[in-house]
Amino acid sequence: MEELQKLQRAREYLQQLSQGIDPISHEALPQENGLTGQRLRNCFAYVAGVLGQVIENGGQVGRQTREKKAPFSISAQQLSQVELSDTPVSLSVLVQRINEAAGVDDTKKKLTHRPLANWLLTKGFLQEVTDAQGHKSKVATLQAGEIGIVRAQRQNPNGKSYWVNLYTREAQQFLLDHLEQILQEPAGDGEPSA
Repeated sequence: MEELQKLQRAREYLQQLSQGIDPISHEALPQENGLTGQRLRNCFAYVAGVLGQVIENGGQVGRQTREKKAPFSISAQQLSQVELSDTPVSLSVLVQRINEAAGVDDTKKKLTHRPLANWLLTKGFLQEVTDAQGHKSKVATLQAGEIGIVRAQRQNPNGKSYWVNLYTREAQQFLLDHLEQILQEPAGDGEPSA
């Protein structure tokens, strides 16, 4: 017997049991039979419903898997459309602009700041430091200043100061010029805070 047929037969049996009917003889089960209790009948009905969903999925247990998104890609023409800013921006802002220029939608994975930050780390433009509270962050090195990465102190709404790496127009262009190379390098572990 084919798998789907077995599932359909099992579902029919459970539906009949949930109604207090013997699935073999098709007669009402006696009240003293333990299978006629309301809790068991509700359980049979529930499992019959689950089997119905499995049958609808072609015999697959669980939800249908979504189509996989295509990897991030950007053409040379799209890359030339990335909006560069004269005002220094965060790496996240630059990545958002790259995604916009690349036309990222539901069918394509977004670029994240992780590969860019990790590449900058491996090239010596950023270094990872740990503060007194044990929080790790990536900070611009002296070498970073040569390509236009600067550190700036900001203040959150609660008045607490923090440091952020900002990317001047020159640093933004530097990353765009090296984006193909950056995307070819293996991804690093952990989420950098660039």
